[in-house]
Amino acid sequence: MYISKRSLNAWTEIWDFTLSGSSFKATDGTRRQTSLRRAAKKQNDFERFETVTVDLERYEYEGAPAYMVYFDDREVGNVPAEVAAELAKMEDAGYIISGDSCEIYGGPDEDEPDKKYGARIWVKVRQKQSGEPQQSESASCPQTRNSDRKGASPNYDTGYRCKPSKPFYKKWWFWVLAVILISNLTTRIPEIMREKNQREAAQILSERSQQAQTETTAASEDDGYTEEEQAAAAKEYYEKIGYDPTQEQETPDVEDDGISVLEPVVSNSANGYSGSGDDYFEITPLDELWYMEITGNVSGNHFAVKGYDSFGEYTELFVNTLEPYSGSVFELEQSTRMLEVTSTGDWTVRVKPLSSAPVLPINEAYSGSGDAVLLVPSGCTTAKITGNSGSNHFAVKGYGDYYDLLVNTLDPYSGTVRLERNIVVLTITAEGSWQITVG
Repeated sequence: MYISKRSLNAWTEIWDFTLSGSSFKATDGTRRQTSLRRAAKKQNDFERFETVTVDLERYEYEGAPAYMVYFDDREVGNVPAEVAAELAKMEDAGYIISGDSCEIYGGPDEDEPDKKYGARIWVKVRQKQSGEPQQSESASCPQTRNSDRKGASPNYDTGYRCKPSKPFYKKWWFWVLAVILISNLTTRIPEIMREKNQREAAQILSERSQQAQTETTAASEDDGYTEEEQAAAAKEYYEKIGYDPTQEQETPDVEDDGISVLEPVVSNSANGYSGSGDDYFEITPLDELWYMEITGNVSGNHFAVKGYDSFGEYTELFVNTLEPYSGSVFELEQSTRMLEVTSTGDWTVRVKPLSSAPVLPINEAYSGSGDAVLLVPSGCTTAKITGNSGSNHFAVKGYGDYYDLLVNTLDPYSGTVRLERNIVVLTITAEGSWQITVG
């Protein structure tokens, strides 16, 4: 077990040690690795220079003192048992225990896609000064996190635990639901506006056509020449230059110089990108949550699409296949700004608003094939899933406040899984057909 202690001053020590239990699920069912990933992203954001707040909470586990560790109010693991025993002795002796800072390391990369996150923690152990009142947050924060645990002590720093959780209207899933609701309520408005615009455009074209006819008539009346006189003058001019308008003109042949022209990646107004062969290019994200539709590899060679953020750091392996591909993919962090395409043929990538993804019907089977991004109506708590008859890789992931791997198998699958109530997006990774019923 690694632990280091150093004196900050005559009454304060800084202890640092390694976080324990970070690979398990949190007590509320969320994944501690997801919370560590969020904290690591925040810690590595060199533009905003934000720090991760460390918080400890004491409780009892099987009769022994224990400490839960929180980063930015999210449960990420525990203090190792040996360290927890020492901290408890210091706390019982009147010392005040508080989280100081952390350093997050590890995480998946190209060489180790399953590599876990870990963290090193610095804790401040401060001797209470004479005359300093007993620390208590009961007046301003009567109910602390997991306050029903046995053995909780008032001698640790609870200031950050009183910070209120983020309001629901500031969470990204709330805005996804709002967009879906608004789009359902306003489906008729675009049709009305389109009909109005068509009528106005037809009226403008009619007015311009009438104006052009009037100007042409006026010009023909004012030039002082008849049609016969104009034709005779044109014939005289053609004879003078040796041109016969009744003969088809020959187009000279252009010899092939043997130089092939490579067409660059082209972006259109609909956030579409297309190309042929390998490429590395920048994409323009939308002002709202988005996903991508990708097609390519008609010839059935190796086809891969990788994402990178604005710093060139790897974000996601969106596609990696030897088969012709057509599917939709989604990245929870929405940090991808560059795409690397490995291909021997043509391909296309379209960035689309998440609100335009298909919405699963409630208590009705929805069928599809290949990779897909789907929206889940609010209130759904179960998903009946069947698929992977070809025994390939088959995965179903849910996204809400956090990421949840619902299905992950290489065998044919049929079963019902539980959905957290805040899950609003499902992603399917599949080769072949599948069917989902939510309710």
